[in-house]
Amino acid sequence: MRYLFLLLSLCFATTAHSQHYYSFTDYDTTSDDRGNLDPYWLQPLDNGRILFVAYTKEFGTELWTSDGTLAGTHMIKDIGPGALGGQIGKPVLLNHIYYFAANDTVHGFELWRTDGTATGTYMVKDISPGREHSMPNYIVVCNNKLYFSATTPATGTELWTSDGTAAGTHLVVDATPGVATTGVINLFSCNGKVYFVGSDNTNGNEPWVSDGTAAGTHIVKDINPGIYSGIMNDPTEFNGKMFFISNTNSTDVDIYYTDGTDTGTHILKDFVPGNHTAYLGVQKILTVYNGRLYFAANDGLKGNELWSTDGTDTGTHMVKDINPGIDPSDPINPYFYKGKLYFSANVTGTGRELWITDGTTAGTKMFLDINPKGGSDPVYWTEFEGLLFFCATHFNTRNQVYYTDGTDTGTHMTRPSSYAFSPVAANIIGCASGGKLFYNADYRNFDVIKSELWSLQDSIIKPNSISTVQQAAPGIIYPNPNNGHFIINTGTDDFTGTVRIYDVTGKLVQTNSVKGRQAAIILKAPANAMYLLELINDAGGKTVSRLLVE
Repeated sequence: MRYLFLLLSLCFATTAHSQHYYSFTDYDTTSDDRGNLDPYWLQPLDNGRILFVAYTKEFGTELWTSDGTLAGTHMIKDIGPGALGGQIGKPVLLNHIYYFAANDTVHGFELWRTDGTATGTYMVKDISPGREHSMPNYIVVCNNKLYFSATTPATGTELWTSDGTAAGTHLVVDATPGVATTGVINLFSCNGKVYFVGSDNTNGNEPWVSDGTAAGTHIVKDINPGIYSGIMNDPTEFNGKMFFISNTNSTDVDIYYTDGTDTGTHILKDFVPGNHTAYLGVQKILTVYNGRLYFAANDGLKGNELWSTDGTDTGTHMVKDINPGIDPSDPINPYFYKGKLYFSANVTGTGRELWITDGTTAGTKMFLDINPKGGSDPVYWTEFEGLLFFCATHFNTRNQVYYTDGTDTGTHMTRPSSYAFSPVAANIIGCASGGKLFYNADYRNFDVIKSELWSLQDSIIKPNSISTVQQAAPGIIYPNPNNGHFIINTGTDDFTGTVRIYDVTGKLVQTNSVKGRQAAIILKAPANAMYLLELINDAGGKTVSRLLVE
């Protein structure tokens, strides 16, 4: 296995602005479909670095960290030796420490912690001693403690809590005594209490609540009476109560709210009385905005559209029939920015595009038709340097990184998608740290799509418009592969700059000055190898290409 430790930089220049793009790592240069880092669950650390989970062939799935430089991007610790790795669960932050489930191959899946360093990464407690897995899951923070589900041979799957120490990690209550299990899934923290879905072998899966004590842990309400189950989807805190989606055998899917007691648990509104079809009623709770709860619902007349509520039946209404008639607009992916609620909606004729609302019918409108040929599917909102970044599809490209200042003229794609080594699909995971916006993006490595860690610097990130962005040079090499003798095309007759060639270890092996549209290069380095060629103009603009020498 070979490792490529060379910072790939792509830089664009305009008359007044410049942009910088980096692919920090391409750790595995093999050509199969798993030869990439594929970072996910990006999280900021206090020191300007980020924490993320990534997969490599040698180490499997482990914790990694980056400061936005190649030298500063590395695995934190080999928690689970071998090809599978530590099989890391999603990290959850409590008091500057991230907690997660991991398997070190000795103790099974248990609760771990990290501060982003090797010495600060270790198992909190072996809850199910030996190689048995306790499988900590659904970790949430409430009242400065962790709550999660965990399994032991003696108790089954029950509610546990931890203050981050072994001594402070314990069972809350064996709600279904003995090896029988309460289940404990979908934990949610609300107003100083932990809600979850559980079953006591008398009732089906129903909402439960806990204040962290055995006496304070109990079923909230048997919403769907008897052995049947009432769901608890999209739990959201609003007006000091938990709002959630549930249903019974005699109603459609509706919004309920609770204060944690049986008598304080009610249905907000029966959207389609007498109906219990899953496609009617409330489909998804979206977010809280300007003192109202927004959600998507189908009343059987207008399709699945945008609604809002003040928490009362009479204060619940449709905001707008975005896709007129019975066809749904299916609003999803909400984000609050500069006093408006941004979301995506699907309308016949335009497809799924970016919409905004101020909560009124007149103020609910399409923000921008990014892809006039069939919908841009905007997703992954992240604020950075006062701008809202997101991913969207433009014409025949896959997800590209866009940003907006809240105006249609101030909305741009960050870089031309056709540029060398451009991401063919980007996923902003929502992590800005140390003056950089980090994201996961795929790019084409010859015939293989590879997923790596990228970042966008904060140094004057926005061009005047996407049409004014000028490439430093196409950087076309031909022939490629070659025998060490090749032509580099700069793309312009008045080009002046430098070619730098690096080997796969990141070592600079050759530098050549370049003038004009084309330059002949003779590489004085070993054949049967791959190199990276960096073409830099005198203004600092760069392009990077792979050079294959046979």
